[in-house]
Amino acid sequence: GNNMVKISNLTKNIHESLKIINNNNLKELQYGTINDKKVFFNFSLGFTSYVLANRKTSTLKGYPLDAIISYFKYKSTKVKIKSDYDFFDKKIFVAFFINTSHYLSFIKFLKKNNRTESLNVFYLPENNKFKNFIKLIPLLIGINFFKTFKTANLTIELTDDQQIEVDGDIYRSNENILSIKNQNKINFISG
Repeated sequence: GNNMVKISNLTKNIHESLKIINNNNLKELQYGTINDKKVFFNFSLGFTSYVLANRKTSTLKGYPLDAIISYFKYKSTKVKIKSDYDFFDKKIFVAFFINTSHYLSFIKFLKKNNRTESLNVFYLPENNKFKNFIKLIPLLIGINFFKTFKTANLTIELTDDQQIEVDGDIYRSNENILSIKNQNKINFISG
């Protein structure tokens, strides 16, 4: 389930990995910061982080089952998001931004996003559960019903009961205001 391994053409085989390291092929990776902590750069809040925080299974194949179970328990919460150009304070179903050269790059509308200095933020406002479900399914074939905006900097104010996901894990922090920046690019070894 490690998307970085797949997208980077790496392997779990030790001998093949040593060959890859020895070849020293480099690939560019964009990274960002959340309150000055470096991240590699998959962020979500709302439904997706709720699923991750409440998983009953630990396998990739079990994730869809966990998502279905969580879908009917999840309740949207209000979030305050401030970008360079806009501010909103509303209930959302899900919001995320992604370095799509590595995460979820198989989804057509995400393929070329987040390769610039801007963050591409995607979100679904709160709606009834059936309508949101109908909007989620087309993502797999590249149809986007998400609202989007671009910004170089982003500030998110979380309420106490909100959790966020960063790079595949629940982000642990005592801070409820997150300053998010798309920082720079680094080179890393790739197959």
